[in-house]
Amino acid sequence: HHRVNIGVGSTYEGITGLRKSFSEAEKAIALGSDLWAKKSIHYFHELGVYRLIALLEGTRELKEYYEESMKRLAEYSKANDLNLIETLEAFFACNESLKETADMLFIHVNTLKYRLQKIKQITGCSIHRSEDKLMLLMGLKIHRYISSIIEKDKNNSI
Repeated sequence: HHRVNIGVGSTYEGITGLRKSFSEAEKAIALGSDLWAKKSIHYFHELGVYRLIALLEGTRELKEYYEESMKRLAEYSKANDLNLIETLEAFFACNESLKETADMLFIHVNTLKYRLQKIKQITGCSIHRSEDKLMLLMGLKIHRYISSIIEKDKNNSI
């Protein structure tokens, strides 16, 4: 069984536009298949901030940003079998609604509040400050990007 991935670039005019669209489609496949393995059609415009993160792959800045924003949280979650990364992703996916997030995670709202407080203790970032939320959200995106690359490397070495 072979999996087929399709990349879709933006619409442009002329030969130069065709080249640009093709390049975007290639990027959509490369990034999209890593990040969303279950999807088979990847649109360049849906990559969002991952387009920027991919440009920084392998740089010291990306590594440092990850270390500042998510590394301690990821390590703590793993060591304590408490998936705080998933909690934070769900919180942002539910537009910061405590009730919706708790329902999505099948936990009590007080448990969610405890986890969010724990996230603040570990990262030093508050979900009530815009700059901190941006740091956490970007850190989550970088975490997902790095995790997908590590997973891909594991699968290729098998």
